[in-house]
Amino acid sequence: SRMWWYTLCTVIVWVINPELRRVFDWRFGNPAVDLFPLLPFVSVMPHVWSLTYGAGWQRLSRPLLIATWLWLGGFGYAFIIAVANGNLLPGAYSFANFVLPSAVGLWIAADRTPFVMAYGRITRLLFVLTTIISAYGIVQYAVAPEWDALWLRQAILEGANSFGSPEPFQIRVFSMLASPQPFGTFMALMLLLALPQLSLKRPLLLIQLPIWLIAFGLSLDRSGWLMFAFGLLIYIVLTPRRGMLLVTASISTAMVLGLVVALPEVIGNDAVLTSLSNRMASLSDLDRDRSENDRRQLYASSMAMMSEAPLG
Repeated sequence: SRMWWYTLCTVIVWVINPELRRVFDWRFGNPAVDLFPLLPFVSVMPHVWSLTYGAGWQRLSRPLLIATWLWLGGFGYAFIIAVANGNLLPGAYSFANFVLPSAVGLWIAADRTPFVMAYGRITRLLFVLTTIISAYGIVQYAVAPEWDALWLRQAILEGANSFGSPEPFQIRVFSMLASPQPFGTFMALMLLLALPQLSLKRPLLLIQLPIWLIAFGLSLDRSGWLMFAFGLLIYIVLTPRRGMLLVTASISTAMVLGLVVALPEVIGNDAVLTSLSNRMASLSDLDRDRSENDRRQLYASSMAMMSEAPLG
């Protein structure tokens, strides 16, 4: 249906919107009124309309409906607190950022399309997108396109010192997404989503997987790595397809190792191996890691604020 095609286009917009903004800023400069942050929110309005005025919410299962109301209630309360503290616009943006994207998933759940068909449509699109942004991420690492380098320089000026340097072979890959961390989270989720579909009967997916893993590694996003490792462990414990998973994982691992070994020769720089090894080594020495220490301080200050004002 047309709404399904629109839904797939909405997913594409959410993925590539940050890169479109960077290219626009590089080509035309920062606009006086930046509409790019609003584009993803506007794109989901038809889904919101369908769920509310179209009564699509009535077709949601009871557990999902309860979870939806809890989700809305939590962020609705946070929005009220923001308004009470005089932060209407920041509160509204944060509320929209967490609540509106769920409308797409809820619309898919409420649609009468059979689950198998809906699942196939979404995963096919996501896997194609993942391959595209992974390939671009590898190019981004080796070339440092001007629009990405410009954004990175601005981010460093604003205090974001953990994204690498705006030079080839020194960038923490973020591809078309907003920064390395959401890119790492996206890649971890896509890899976990692909696990049940890994099979020797799907050689195209097996060929794409090493590209995903290399780009995922170049993000140097430890939280994404740990998320994927934890999800993989759970999947191995619960899946009845351990034998097939072991075979496909072995093939994919061999392909990744081959590409990683060949990559320095292909791109003419061995910084990739150094970056990966240093980042992995930091997992066992977090006390000396700057970003980890900054994160601990942030959590500690947040907990202190919560204890002082538990109601917000």
